[in-house]
Amino acid sequence: MSKLNFSRFFRNLNRPLVYSALFLGLVFPIALIGLFSFRSTKKALTEEVLDRRPTVSILAAAVVKTRFDGLVELGTSFVERPDFRQLVAEGKWAEAINRLEDVTKEYPQVDRLFVTDLDGVIRSDFPAATPSVIGESRSGKDWYKGVSREWQPYVSEIYQSGAQPKYNVVGVAVPIRGANQRPTGVLVIQVKLETVLEWLKKMQPNQPAFIYLVDQHGNVLGLPGYRLQDNIVNLLTDPIVQKVLRGERGMEQSYNQADKEDRLSAFEPVPVYGWGVIMAEPADIAFSEVDRQLGVQLAIFGALALGGCLVAITVLFLLSGLFRYRQEEKVIMESIGDGVVAIDRQWNITLWNKVATRLTGWSEAEVMGRPLRQFAKFMRESDGSENVVFIEEAMLRGETKTMENHSVLVTKDGRRVPVGDSAAPVFDQAGLVSGAVIIFRDVSTERELAEREKAMIKLKEDFLFKTVHDLRSPSSIIKMAIDSCDKSAAGLGPQAVKSLGYVKVANDRILKLISSLLKIGQETNPQFLLECQPMAIRGVLEDVVAELAPKATAKRVTFEHGEASGLPEISGNQDALKEVFVNLLDNAIKYNKEGGQVKIGYEVVGRTVRVSVEDTGRGIPLEAVGKLFTAYFRADISKDIEGSGLGLYIVKNLVEKMGGSVAVKSTVGQGTRFTVSLPIA
Repeated sequence: MSKLNFSRFFRNLNRPLVYSALFLGLVFPIALIGLFSFRSTKKALTEEVLDRRPTVSILAAAVVKTRFDGLVELGTSFVERPDFRQLVAEGKWAEAINRLEDVTKEYPQVDRLFVTDLDGVIRSDFPAATPSVIGESRSGKDWYKGVSREWQPYVSEIYQSGAQPKYNVVGVAVPIRGANQRPTGVLVIQVKLETVLEWLKKMQPNQPAFIYLVDQHGNVLGLPGYRLQDNIVNLLTDPIVQKVLRGERGMEQSYNQADKEDRLSAFEPVPVYGWGVIMAEPADIAFSEVDRQLGVQLAIFGALALGGCLVAITVLFLLSGLFRYRQEEKVIMESIGDGVVAIDRQWNITLWNKVATRLTGWSEAEVMGRPLRQFAKFMRESDGSENVVFIEEAMLRGETKTMENHSVLVTKDGRRVPVGDSAAPVFDQAGLVSGAVIIFRDVSTERELAEREKAMIKLKEDFLFKTVHDLRSPSSIIKMAIDSCDKSAAGLGPQAVKSLGYVKVANDRILKLISSLLKIGQETNPQFLLECQPMAIRGVLEDVVAELAPKATAKRVTFEHGEASGLPEISGNQDALKEVFVNLLDNAIKYNKEGGQVKIGYEVVGRTVRVSVEDTGRGIPLEAVGKLFTAYFRADISKDIEGSGLGLYIVKNLVEKMGGSVAVKSTVGQGTRFTVSLPIA
């Protein structure tokens, strides 16, 4: 540029119009970005607030349903007691309710029990009401209308109990059925509202937020400022309550007339029971953090806009900085450890980094602007077919897609390199897919490491079972030596005899554990198959009962066989079946009470024969039932009884290998029933 032209250019730069244009050109984009960022941040933070709160209401609804399920199951277990059903059928109401007197002690959540006839007339209750309500009709109550509609268990609305002292309660009504399964009466379990609220105590958020419940008719439980035993509050006219009772869920901001404030309410229906859970919070509190962060962002972008005025003076330096940024971007792209390739909608290459060159053998100059499939050939290792589905789906669906396993890249010189990774869509300014970015890497080393790890695991398993197997020989020798010492124990002192007994018990436990581990190693192997044939299941059970008779006699436990005449043959393995029922019947004896009973029942259901083993022992806690068939698991009730925790694990594996299944049902303090289902031959 000549000196004259440079001077003219310099003079033009000093004109106000040029400065104004420069100012607007720099400050306006910053302001636009700030506005977009402000709106995006506000949207993201608002969505975060709205997404986080429904989680609490969802969990609370799940807790309420679980508790209601528990009460229904509890009531169902009461009415299924044969003696209770028989007494109700005979009209002996007082005797029937007396059978449940311990319920309020064992289940503190139960406040009161009473039974009615089919017309809703109270026939007996516990604790007895004062003055007595016996003979009064409750046919107008919600619980009676609900249970008598289809004679199914029903959880009622919130109501005031008829007995003194009067409390606001929730009733769980369960039909009582006779021997012919026809209804003969109704058992009602009353639960105080304090108990219901206690379920949600751990979920209550920090004030001023709160969780409250609504029953199927809009009665409210848990609103701040309302005492539980005052008059029942009904909010059926509230739009949020109406929505949750219609089974809707979500989050809404609405104006509360009573408190004169905007509230953010997350609502979730309680499945099956028609109740709803609502978590409410003043909107200004819920969005306070959002407002704070937006205020900070506004301050930041205000400062940036002010800085833009100063940047106008140094525009040449900015242009230089932009150039450096572009150079750094290129350096970063070339430094990425994976092959990176970009294509347009026509599959023509628009970007090709150095790693892509190293992996394929094709240089950037050779491939730019040309079709991808000519240079980066992805194929399936199994059949050599082209594997570009993940790229097509990325551009078609606008989603990141992963390359299939066992894919190879054919290089320029014809080598096949195992590769893996993904393709991601590239969007234009209109939000439409304009191409894709394919990232791939050599996975030869990863595959080799995976194979080594697999081989090491196999080696460890083989070593473990070989070691266990080798331990059996010395343990057997110890057993023989101990048995030999037993025969000459008369010459030993008392302490030596006692110590010898300890050694014998410990060695027997070691042998039993070794046997169980070897059995598990065989039976859990997917290649281990049981040879099954038609057989009579009753004979297997009789052999096992005879084998365990001495142990049962020592504990005064008796066996009772159900009717098995006409029972079809099942398909099974005799040794495996004996192992299964030895474990189940042995447990039924060990965990039974002194003088208890073990019932063995048979039932044909479809194409299976079900054999049940039921004891009258300790029972198993509900939280432990789901883990019973896990290796080495032992419930807390087993601490004083020897065992390795492998018996039921073996039972499950053997039954499933014979094409059957095993289930368990237990009540603490009453007993446990295992049911084995086996296919009919």
